[in-house]
Amino acid sequence: MDERQVPGGIHAETETDGGHVFTAEAPEHNGAARAAIPAVHDTGVGIDAEVRAHIFEPFFTTRETGNGTGLGLATAPKGSEVILLVEDEDIVRVLARRILEARGYAVYEARNGREGLALCEAHQGPIDLLVSDVVMPELGGRELAEGALKLRPGMKVIFMSGHTQDVVFKEVARKGTAFLQKPFTPVGLAQKVRETLDSDARSAGRP
Repeated sequence: MDERQVPGGIHAETETDGGHVFTAEAPEHNGAARAAIPAVHDTGVGIDAEVRAHIFEPFFTTRETGNGTGLGLATAPKGSEVILLVEDEDIVRVLARRILEARGYAVYEARNGREGLALCEAHQGPIDLLVSDVVMPELGGRELAEGALKLRPGMKVIFMSGHTQDVVFKEVARKGTAFLQKPFTPVGLAQKVRETLDSDARSAGRP
């Protein structure tokens, strides 16, 4: 048994049960394996139901207004423009959308270049910025940007990639198109988006 006082007045204790026997197969122990099972108890008040409902939201915080979100987004610039986000990795796409929506942008998302191009053509309103992965199935980011810019010549482009040695990356760098290295931080994405929207840099594929 180990007892200690947790900062803030919470009393915590840990213990182990060394007598539990697993009945699952464990060849190295001739069938059953004996192991210690840790248990932790404390006298804290826990998390109330209202907070628990939001614990998996990346930008939820219990901090007071003005003290930040814990992800550094308090210092990241905001916007109101429309962004087309194209990314084939679901986790990256969902996270990027949440980051951008938290900063005030309207975000439309697509899972690959072909979907992105179709959305770009079908959308009735403006699209200010295309944020696209470079390497995707069906239609890559470069081909998507070329097709999208024919439909919307004034749209700006940011390419994202974790592969900095490929030919596409080198071409993007040569043309001066905005580029965001993966993995990125919430602040890094928000700053790159704001930078690109505010810049006079040419769009991808333009001379």
